Amino acid sequence: MNIRDLLLSTLTFAVLLFAHLESNAQELTAKDIVRIADEKNRGETMQGEMTMTIQRPKWERKISMKSWSKGDKYFMIYITAPAKEKGQVF
Repeated sequence: MNIRDLLLSTLTFAVLLFAHLESNAQELTAKDIVRIADEKNRGETMQGEMTMTIQRPKWERKISMKSWSKGDKYFMIYITAPAKEKGQVF
């Protein structure tokens, strides 16, 4: 089998596969597409560390925190710095 035959058979297989998948696909609304994309992006669980900087004309302040979430029902933020706010949980 030469390159031309291999390429032709691969292309034929791909066309048949996509035709089969398209015939079985259901139509999705815009809301469905956004929901599916959001679920893929978020995953089942998330965790992170971040620092928020608050800038005012005369002063600046930084607050560091850790966050955890499970799905879209459970979410927790733990303040790690500065010492004045450390230990607060939301």
